Formats: sequence, C-alpha cells, structure tokens
Amino acid sequence: MKDAIKSDPAATGGWVYDYAQNGKDWGTLVSSNNAVNYCGETLNQSPINFLNPIGSYGWAYGDTLPQAFDSHEKNYKDLRKNTQVKWSNKAMNVDLQEIETLENFFISHLAESNLDAATNKFSVKSFQLRSPSEHTVMGKHLDIELQIKHEAEKYNDTANIKYAYVSIFFSVEDFDKTITERDNSTAQRFFEHLKFDDQGEPVVDIIGFGKIMEIIKMEHRWIYKGSETYPPCEQFVYWNVIKRIFPIKIEEFQKFRALMDTRKEDLGGAGNNRAIQPVNDHNIRYTSAI
Repeated sequence: MKDAIKSDPAATGGWVYDYAQNGKDWGTLVSSNNAVNYCGETLNQSPINFLNPIGSYGWAYGDTLPQAFDSHEKNYKDLRKNTQVKWSNKAMNVDLQEIETLENFFISHLAESNLDAATNKFSVKSFQLRSPSEHTVMGKHLDIELQIKHEAEKYNDTANIKYAYVSIFFSVEDFDKTITERDNSTAQRFFEHLKFDDQGEPVVDIIGFGKIMEIIKMEHRWIYKGSETYPPCEQFVYWNVIKRIFPIKIEEFQKFRALMDTRKEDLGGAGNNRAIQPVNDHNIRYTSAI
C-alpha cells in the first residue's frame, strides 16, 4: 500500500482544512491567498437533505416541475486520453482536458427560468467522489456520491449562476432494484476504469464517462441553488441531484474505502462529506417526466 497522500494547500486555493468536524469549523478559515470564505454564510449552502416521497412540502420545497418545462439536453463522451485519477480537494478527482470540456455539457432551461442564470449551457470541468454521500434523502446518507462539476457558459453580477453540478448516488444495498443488468454493468465498468485498487493516482486509458451519463435519467431529479461543498464554499451553484440510486459492487466499494483509508491523515475524519446545511432560500424543485 502506498504512503498517505496529503493535499497541497497551493492546489486548494490556499485553504487548509479537514473533515474532523465535517466542515462545521470552516466558517473561520482564512486562505493564504486572502480569498473570500463563504463557508460561514447561512443562506444557500450545500449539501442539503431531500424529502421523499416527492410532493409539495411547504415554502422550502416547491411544487413538482414537469420535465417539459426544462427541455433538458445532455452531451457526454467517454474519456480516452490517458486521464489521471488524482487526489484533489480531499477527493478522488478527474479533470477534463480543454477539448473534452467542449465535448461534455448539458443544457437546462430551468437554470434561466428558475434560477436567473445568464445561460442554459454548462460544460464539464471535473468530477469527484464523496463517501459517504454529502446530500441525504430523508436524512440518510448513501455510500458514494459522484459530483460532476460544470461551468456556466457565461455569468454576470445579476445572473450569477457560475457552476452547475450533476450529482449521482451509489449504494451497495439501497439501490433501485429495477435497474437493468445492462445499466448495472455500465456502472460497475465506470468504477473499474478508475482503478481504485491501484491505491495511488493512476493514469488510465479510458473512463466510461459518456456511457454512465447515458443511463442517467435527468427527468427525475432535485434542483436547487446552493454552493460548492469544500472551502471556500463558492456560491451560486445550480445543483442537479439525481433521484435514482445506482448500484456499486461491494468489492469496488471496499477498494474505494481502502483507498480513502490511505488519506485519513489528510481527511482528518472518516469520510469527505460536509455536514448537512439548513434549507433556506434554496428554491428547491423536483422535476418529473409526468
């Protein structure tokens, strides 16, 4: 097993932090670069808890939005250019190359109509894995949350959504049992491509990113305006959290947790999930195909 890897503060914007308190202490952090720290803000911070079954839950959770209001489009491709799976922002992380960013994006009209974004197009910058999940459903964490970071095609001071995340849950036991064997195999190959058993930061020949995004159904998801979940907890993020929970084989999950164990010194805790934040002016909605 390889030596423990620690995050370089210079690579995290000058922020030195850990998960000993799951982010409850981040509000007092000061960056060596004198950057603004938003983690202490009380409004629109992430992650949050979602309610299920779906419906109208009062002022914080709005009515279900028919998918026709969104006209969602997505375009994702497999990554084939000797991609490095690295340790960044206290997570296993994959950065896309510039050409790959141009080829991987989604379009969502709800970003403009519901969150006053300046664009409806968001291109992938990177993706990372959190365990246990950061978002919860009915107060319960899932085993892994795959968070795919996108950047807005444009933004400004008044229409200020800068980033969008698509977030996908995986579980060893609590996955959707109606998922087909084909889709199950797609999910397992995605994790196999990341080579968790390497226990380092491998360079891989292919990642089935396009294939796993192909099986993700955007018709059923929670959307809301939140923040990034690591310092400085950047604001103005359009979150898209997929309701359907996908399987991960226990063998792959154990490999991932073993890999996380080699980072315990860096994490300062058992996982890399920020504590659940209060629901305030997040403008939470649920989209449905109906």
